[in-house]
Amino acid sequence: MTTEFLIYSRQECHLCVLMQEQLQALLHGHDFTCRSVKIDGDPELEQRYGARVPVLVLGSTELCELRLDKAVVISQLDRAMS
Repeated sequence: MTTEFLIYSRQECHLCVLMQEQLQALLHGHDFTCRSVKIDGDPELEQRYGARVPVLVLGSTELCELRLDKAVVISQLDRAMS
């Protein structure tokens, strides 16, 4: 079963790139995908996430914002796979 993470981000956001790189390193060898969703130009997403980007989402759950919380990601991944 493939797990899909979403990272809500902005153009040219170094924290967004860093979160994606850290997530890929943390989950190396696991069956997952990570898709970046740019909020720039989308009024609804800009209102929802604003300056909180990057925001990491699994399913309908926001796992963390601004920085990757490894413990939360591992916990949610374990829950999703059981």
